[in-house]
Amino acid sequence: MKKVWAEEFGSDRKRVAAFWLILLFAVIVRCIGFGSVPGGVNQDEAMGAVDGWALAQYGTDRYGVRLPVHFSAWQVSQMSVLLSYCMVPFIRLLGFGIVAVRLPALLISCAGVALVYLVGKRLFDERLALTVMGLTAINPWHFMQSRWALDCNLFPHVFLLAFYLLLLGLEKRRYLYLSMLFFGLTFYCYGIAVYSVLPFLAVYALWCLWKKQLRVGEVLLCVLIFGAVALPEILVMLINLFHWDTIETPLFTMSHF
Repeated sequence: MKKVWAEEFGSDRKRVAAFWLILLFAVIVRCIGFGSVPGGVNQDEAMGAVDGWALAQYGTDRYGVRLPVHFSAWQVSQMSVLLSYCMVPFIRLLGFGIVAVRLPALLISCAGVALVYLVGKRLFDERLALTVMGLTAINPWHFMQSRWALDCNLFPHVFLLAFYLLLLGLEKRRYLYLSMLFFGLTFYCYGIAVYSVLPFLAVYALWCLWKKQLRVGEVLLCVLIFGAVALPEILVMLINLFHWDTIETPLFTMSHF
């Protein structure tokens, strides 16, 4: 990845300086008043935080379900798990507080600003990539989602990372297969991944096959990797759709809600 990073920036000092200045500005803006702005705790944020605390303490959610693939929320609904799992090391290190709970969202959001440039440069050109990165740094939505630990806020950043690796993967296959891992992880970020990521990948795969950018065997390997990562979440959806019994394994639990 170090070599790839060097290829993205080359030796253009002005471009490198502009990138780091925009990223530094984005980080500073997102850190000012962090933990106190916005005040209070959103109700969804509180549920995810309590689940993160329970995972850190006992390896279960707040209902005692061991390493759940999906959370039960409001007793009649559901919540994605990945952000709460990301909270675990920070809760262990910093204790259970609003900073520890929101810190994963802050870090991932700042990384997302850099990813906007990297993807933009791959799709368009350097000037437009820096422009879009700058707009992202001051975007009100992007600013707010970095300060609220809502499970859904993880989705765009994980998807963007997966997409960037996918673009790299057309040149070097190891990144292609790594991208499938992160596309699979989007299923644990937000429920819309089930009906947005799958069609996106299907259309992209057909396009690459048509343009002869990928071979059938490479696409099938991608399907295998993606399916292995996303399968537990897909099974949770099927369990609740068809009212099957909860499935417990040594690694995780797929619950009927």
